[in-house]
Amino acid sequence: MSENIKNDFIGFRQTEFDGKFTFSISRENQSTEAGVIVYKDNKHLFKALYDSKKNAVTFVKQDSDLIIKKEVKLKAEGSEINFSLVFDNENYQVVVSNNKEKILDSCQTRHFSCEESDSPFTGVVIGLIRNKNVKCKFNNLSLK
Repeated sequence: MSENIKNDFIGFRQTEFDGKFTFSISRENQSTEAGVIVYKDNKHLFKALYDSKKNAVTFVKQDSDLIIKKEVKLKAEGSEINFSLVFDNENYQVVVSNNKEKILDSCQTRHFSCEESDSPFTGVVIGLIRNKNVKCKFNNLSLK
């Protein structure tokens, strides 16, 4: 997507303002780099990527040339990392949980609008992302 990282991606077009997308990633494999992404184009995205080698989640918000990254370490517990992406007409909100621990980050939806982003791309796609050459098992996919 951006940052010149080659990724595997599967997504769906966001057609509603309100929704929730949930899934979990198995921690069985020690080479997992995977998560969720809200993608408009190469310059407008919001993602949360779990890295099992670091046992951390990296949140990336990109709006044109502005890129904000935040890495949060997890406690090594549980066999799965649970992701929820909740969205409405104001915000995208990502919750990552590992048993009792929860990490939260959000991004305003206006950064993905055609008026704000000045992008010719036709809409937002939400989906799963993983870095190439990395084994990953997504579990319990759910969209409401």
